[in-house]
Amino acid sequence: MMSEWEHVRSLVNDELNNIRNSLDVPSDLREAAFHLISAGGKRIRPFILMLSGGLFDVEYRESLPAATSVELLHNFTLIHDDIMDKDEFRRGIPTTHVRFGEEVALVAGDFLFSYLHHYLVSRYSSMGKSPKLIVDIISILSEAMNNICVGQIMDILPEKYINSVDDYLKMVYCKTAALIEASACIGGMLGGCSESELEYLRNFGKNIGMAFQIADDILGVFGDPKVTGKPVGSDIRMGKRTLIVLFAEERMGEDERKVFRRVFGNREASDRDIMKAIKIIEGLKVLDDVKAVMYKLKDKALSFLRKLPRSIYREHLECLSEYIVTRQK
Repeated sequence: MMSEWEHVRSLVNDELNNIRNSLDVPSDLREAAFHLISAGGKRIRPFILMLSGGLFDVEYRESLPAATSVELLHNFTLIHDDIMDKDEFRRGIPTTHVRFGEEVALVAGDFLFSYLHHYLVSRYSSMGKSPKLIVDIISILSEAMNNICVGQIMDILPEKYINSVDDYLKMVYCKTAALIEASACIGGMLGGCSESELEYLRNFGKNIGMAFQIADDILGVFGDPKVTGKPVGSDIRMGKRTLIVLFAEERMGEDERKVFRRVFGNREASDRDIMKAIKIIEGLKVLDDVKAVMYKLKDKALSFLRKLPRSIYREHLECLSEYIVTRQK
């Protein structure tokens, strides 16, 4: 699986570089828009899309434009997310707004969002794809973007919108899983899959996408920043009501709650205070329960995937699903 992933990542990276080099725009816009893209990234969404297409005999050259568009959309969301969260590092480098300023970063994100539609229509029109298929792909991406906006509002106003596990799962579906779900669906659509097969892909993407976000939340508290490239504890400083926090709050005693509340959502909290909050969470032993939810979602995703015919592409998706819940970054 890893060698195939590297192959797909190389294809997508080459296409992204071709786009960057062909743009006739101010250099500040080009460099800001591709700042995070050039720093690497897992390219999980393009990989899922291209493997999902492979399930229905879609060649990589045919699914590459859609996969690249999904990656452009994903990076648009990252630029804006970093601004809202005031994160200073991603992928081991300064975030776009830190490097170029908030004004330029906002425009760079907007540019990626607008350009991906132009690129998608242009590439698939030149390949002779039907207008209906192109519109259907754009509709799926638009639906995902609408969900991402809903999830983002829930995430930045957690005291209002996230007060239960169900609220949290809705948020992570919208913010993260919706685009992974769209990636799986678009691969199948390119291959002319049936409605039932599309539904299997949709449910696979939805559930593995939610598992992916829970894994990210775990790494945000318990991961090694030298490996993840992200600061540990930023979710606590930002007051993010993750599954970890929801489970921990249920178990806190009064003294623990007082200490935790002084730190949680306090953007001025010191690194030492953040570590105190993390120690409280560690002492409450919620990690196993959080992982149990994550693994249940992964198993549910695989149950839908395995309704599709066995192939090397399905095997790669199965291996990728296991990687998603065991990764270290």
